[in-house]
Amino acid sequence: MATQGGNLKSTSINGVKVYSISQRNLPTWLNPKKKRALRKDPHYQQRVELVQDLRFETATSRIKITPNEEYVIASGIYPPQVKVYELRELSMKFERHFDSEIIDFQILDDDYSKLAFLCADRSVCLHAKYGKHYTLRIPRMGRDIEYDCWSCDLFCAASSPDLYRINLEKNHFIIFLASEHRATSFHDNSKVHGLVACGGEDGAVECFDPRVESSVGRIDAVAPSGDTNHEVTALEFDGDGGFLMAVGSSGGKGEGMTSIEPNGGAINDICIFSNSGLMLLALDGSHIPSYFIPSLGPAPKWIASLENLTEELEENAQTTVYDNFKFLTKEDLERLNMTKYIGTNHLRAYMHGFFVDYRLYQREKAKADPFEYEAYIEKRKQEKLEEQRASRITIAKKLPKVNRSLAASILEKETENERKDAEVVENKKGSKKNKGLGTDIFHDERFGGMFENKEYEIDETSQEYLALHPVAATTKQPSSLVEYFDPIAEEDEDQDQDFSSSDDDIKASKRSISSQSSRLLFTNRLYEVKDERHAEAFRNSVSLAEEDSLPIGERLASLGDVGPILALTGKK
Repeated sequence: MATQGGNLKSTSINGVKVYSISQRNLPTWLNPKKKRALRKDPHYQQRVELVQDLRFETATSRIKITPNEEYVIASGIYPPQVKVYELRELSMKFERHFDSEIIDFQILDDDYSKLAFLCADRSVCLHAKYGKHYTLRIPRMGRDIEYDCWSCDLFCAASSPDLYRINLEKNHFIIFLASEHRATSFHDNSKVHGLVACGGEDGAVECFDPRVESSVGRIDAVAPSGDTNHEVTALEFDGDGGFLMAVGSSGGKGEGMTSIEPNGGAINDICIFSNSGLMLLALDGSHIPSYFIPSLGPAPKWIASLENLTEELEENAQTTVYDNFKFLTKEDLERLNMTKYIGTNHLRAYMHGFFVDYRLYQREKAKADPFEYEAYIEKRKQEKLEEQRASRITIAKKLPKVNRSLAASILEKETENERKDAEVVENKKGSKKNKGLGTDIFHDERFGGMFENKEYEIDETSQEYLALHPVAATTKQPSSLVEYFDPIAEEDEDQDQDFSSSDDDIKASKRSISSQSSRLLFTNRLYEVKDERHAEAFRNSVSLAEEDSLPIGERLASLGDVGPILALTGKK
């Protein structure tokens, strides 16, 4: 009985369910203690082992079933060897080693008692139950080997136009079959009428009758399918009637029923049990996986319980999510010049389009539209610059008590220079330059007193200052109106006034009071004096700004008698 454990992995493509019946590939040198620890591994538990030790050290080249379907014979490397497995015992019966790699072999009897091997050193080795029986060599490098049970002839296709014939009854070469091919690749013979068909590198199929030793017909089997410059890679006669023949080309065209993609490597050979859905694959890897397709047929007799086993151990269906893939239609592939990837591993056919790796999609898209890619890179740079600027920590700097307006202008210019220097560094367009004064002047002994001693305070209303700064004269003149008078809102403005202004608008209006006051002289507005105290100060040209900035206690102490003040304000 087969060893089982865990769940079976299954896939469904085009409505055809395929079960993967393979054990996990373990190295022979693995410590027995670690092998026992694998019993807790969930991946190791998800396996069904049909035949024990069904593997090779490096790769498997060919795999076949004996006509009585009791033995499986496989050849592989390294070293070059052949293994025979007995299906009734579900284990390996024996193995034999060779001097060179096995290209192909044929089973000459119902079981493993008579075998013929075509090797890479141009030798043909004949084996019996006891081992190697006889060895001979062919003139050219062999590619394929076939046996005709009616005439007891062994046909060898090689890198030459001739098809070599070895009569095993007489134990010598007989007349070669000369074809029109430059080199014959694959051939097959029918057990019904005895014709031998061979395919060549030119894509044509030629049939021979061994009795007359000449060609009976030649057809171009590749051209009708639209393929040009493709060679024939597979031939197979219809086993029942013998009048139908399947031809495979290097282009790989055909209508598929389903697809199997093993993870162990490229497929070298495939072995399907007759009238069954079980198959074995020879890969470029050490493992020989097995697959079961119920749509092709039932399980073979030696593992009849396989159908019930697959139904019981089938794992729950899971939806495959392509996170790192981009779905493209045929039109998208043509627009991006990606039609060259059709038929390769870079594209996965799905529904009406293909799945392509997202990184490959980005590269091809950049090649198709380079300006869009440059715009994208520039946009990403700007976003990163904005993120870096937003993450910077800004330190609130206090203004000195003396010459606050001058200090504020110095801070503003320094901030602007720092921003420009940062852009220069990030864009790498030039070197940084120190422009204007900075905050270091506040702590400089030579200029520190300018912002600490009131004797150095700049009088912006003096004639000397206005003569040096004529623009300041126009901006500072409205300060008297703002200090002594209040503007009177007109009726039209009251009606248009939006009473739902937000706090942000109010704060913004306060911050822009200096700019508003500069426009007061140029607008026709009405003003009224704030009170008698401001009217008296306006007539005497006395500023009340310093007095209003003092605390209320100092202001009362400087006035002495508060009676007149209470009388002016109307308070008791």
